[in-house]
Amino acid sequence: MKNDITIINSEKKFFEINFFELMQFKNMIFFFTLRDLQTVYLQTILGPLWLILIPLISSSMYTLIFGVIANMPTDGIDQFIFFYTGTIFFSFFGTNFSRNSNLFNSYANLMKLIYFPRLVIPISTFFSNYFSLSISLIFFMFVYIFIFNQPVNINFLVIPFILIYVSIIGCSLGMIFSCLTFKYKDLSNTVGLFSQLALYISPIVYPVSSMPNFLQKFSLINPIAYPIAFMRDLLFEKNTFDIFFFYINISVGFVIILFSYFLFNYFSKTFQDVV
Repeated sequence: MKNDITIINSEKKFFEINFFELMQFKNMIFFFTLRDLQTVYLQTILGPLWLILIPLISSSMYTLIFGVIANMPTDGIDQFIFFYTGTIFFSFFGTNFSRNSNLFNSYANLMKLIYFPRLVIPISTFFSNYFSLSISLIFFMFVYIFIFNQPVNINFLVIPFILIYVSIIGCSLGMIFSCLTFKYKDLSNTVGLFSQLALYISPIVYPVSSMPNFLQKFSLINPIAYPIAFMRDLLFEKNTFDIFFFYINISVGFVIILFSYFLFNYFSKTFQDVV
């Protein structure tokens, strides 16, 4: 009887993605995804309801601080729904970033014991995050349509694809931070700081139109800012973005995704030598 022999070595191209091998480990992806969901929601009081409550509470605070007290303009959009929109969409970035920023340290023991494609980890994290955040999105659509009586049009079909893009950017930046914090432990202190900076340099609590012209262009190059401004345009029928910045933004995002995989692949190959 012929024996199947699997040879494991580190001779891989930096940008090689073995999709066939990933399909062989699809059960592991499913297991990690399910485990992530159970870890987040088991032994909790409210479970998935936190995905609804946290954006509502955050949006209420932004409405009070930036809307009522600071009197921040919202381009004629109701203040609460303006901040709620930014909070919901930014959570697709922030959650994927934060949960991917510690991958090597979180899975260090498992990675030392068995072999599996290291890309399984960020993929499963992406799926679990996207499933969870979809609950927030569904409730947001309910608030948007039935409470604030906003119109629904065909542009809504584009929103899931934009959110996938935002989530992938969050995963990619998280993978970069995971590699850096694994190599340089003190950089873990900057993860929370980066997340806060990303919130305030992106038009989440303020509209793009309130920024000076040169900062508007810089903001729309931001791979997080442009998609959120674009989604607000779709939802509230505004015209903030320029198609020129679409191509620039996609290019910047593509570079981030490639660089994150390059770095993740490199550190995956040298993982055993560092631990």
